[in-house]
Amino acid sequence: MKVSAEIPKERIFDVMKEISKVQVIEPLGTGDIVIENVLGLGVDVVITSDLMKGEV
Repeated sequence: MKVSAEIPKERIFDVMKEISKVQVIEPLGTGDIVIENVLGLGVDVVITSDLMKGEV
């Protein structure tokens, strides 16, 4: 996974915590958004490779 823009250094661990909560319930492809506007930062978390159900 990657983020669509820079996040403030002091919020990195908060974003990582949000990412760890994600469970994939349907197949996702490269470029799909997993978390839109994470923590209200205006940044999306994006898939960088195809994922199957249950993976993160």
